[in-house]
Amino acid sequence: MSEERGRLFVISGIQAAGKTTVGLSLAKTLTKAVFIDGDTIGNLVVSGQEPMTLPPTQEAVEQLLFRYVGALVVADTYRTAGFDAVIADSIFGEYFADFLELAEPETIQFVMLNPSKDTVRLREMERGTDGYREDGVTIDNLWDTVEFSTKRVGLWLDNSHMTVAETVLEILKRQEEATVAPGA
Repeated sequence: MSEERGRLFVISGIQAAGKTTVGLSLAKTLTKAVFIDGDTIGNLVVSGQEPMTLPPTQEAVEQLLFRYVGALVVADTYRTAGFDAVIADSIFGEYFADFLELAEPETIQFVMLNPSKDTVRLREMERGTDGYREDGVTIDNLWDTVEFSTKRVGLWLDNSHMTVAETVLEILKRQEEATVAPGA
């Protein structure tokens, strides 16, 4: 086991903001790192999975918080062995404070990817996925939640016109801005 604990990077944003692609690329850039995808942790629930809707059910909120805890536990396991950990997940709005509380007492490198709504629409169309639904989980609603209902701490990047490599480079260059200390 390494004596030096690894760093904790958290890459957030709405669906199609680039969290997974950027997070995986960031982890590959670091010397010794693991990548933890929030969707993968959430999909450990194979029966009884409750999707987030607007408004969410109590069960959906509980599963979201379990997902955050699961990602943090995996990250902590590897960080103890000296790996940097990169978590990519949708962490914003009223649940952002919950995530920060769950992460305490750790200092994290938090990055909010915040491309324009038009960029998200284009990326979603290109992906051919159904991350947005008719139950209130829309690009406009989630983008507005990030923009107007999420505490502005860490590094916020409009990556609308940035490549993945440029985004990763910007994150590494601006790590100090990304630092969120306990109690923030």
